[in-house]
Amino acid sequence: QSKTQGSSGTKMDAVEDATEADIILVYKPTKAWMLKIFNTIRTSEYNSAANEYEMNHVRMIASYNF
Repeated sequence: QSKTQGSSGTKMDAVEDATEADIILVYKPTKAWMLKIFNTIRTSEYNSAANEYEMNHVRMIASYNF
């Protein structure tokens, strides 16, 4: 938990520990092709009932070697 200064100079106290969960799926149907899907779920340390600071980030990558 950190203690940071807000943009207006006010002190912000962390409510809880920040969390992060990462899930990665890899599918390689042939030697040349590979598909990856990433999902990251983050919760800020400033998350509370009044302010929800969560992020769900999804990315998909397809690659081909020739």
